[in-house]
Amino acid sequence: MHYCFRGKQIDIAERIDDFAESKLTSAAVVRERVIRNILARYVLHDRSVRSRSGRRQVVPHFLLNDVVRYWRTMASDYASKMWERSRQGWGIRNVKLRFSRKLLFIWGLLAAFSGDLFAPPELHQVENDEQYFLMLADLIRSQTDVPPLELLARVVLEAGDNDIADDIFSSYDQFLHALADPDACTKLETVRFEDALDDPTYAGLRDVSQRSGKASHGSFSMSIQN
Repeated sequence: MHYCFRGKQIDIAERIDDFAESKLTSAAVVRERVIRNILARYVLHDRSVRSRSGRRQVVPHFLLNDVVRYWRTMASDYASKMWERSRQGWGIRNVKLRFSRKLLFIWGLLAAFSGDLFAPPELHQVENDEQYFLMLADLIRSQTDVPPLELLARVVLEAGDNDIADDIFSSYDQFLHALADPDACTKLETVRFEDALDDPTYAGLRDVSQRSGKASHGSFSMSIQN
């Protein structure tokens, strides 16, 4: 699904970036209007038919679909650049895909599941459908004011598992530390694909990214089940 703003088609990557990061770069009034318009399309206008039990839709399906498409787009873009550039600079792009891009994907999932994760009691007490979906859209919109890492932290803390929290945030700290280290960045930019697992910088980040990914999945699953 594409969304048009002032005649310009906004693709899925731009939409997720608008949701998660535009607070840092956009005028507040413009940002608010754009995000509310996009969410109106996802939540208010593209609804699913009620279930036979009468339960209202909690997760906007088109929004969730586009969040998943965002991750696939990022992975495809990475693979395309690997081929176009003959793997030059592949290491640092791979690490960013594993950490910062995946964090935006996780943020999108959390936002899409706001009705399960962050809903106030009054959301499910509303009898009028229009009011319900307006409140759901506003709940999702409120998550766009929260930085992705902070939103993930809220879910992790709610899960109450210190090991999961340590796996996620110590791993991300190592990633940020590597990006701030010129020597580490140089190694990531120049490491040969064939030598990757023998390179301590790349291999170390790869290992912690896998640990972080498993922990994030575990935290999300625990929160949804609760």
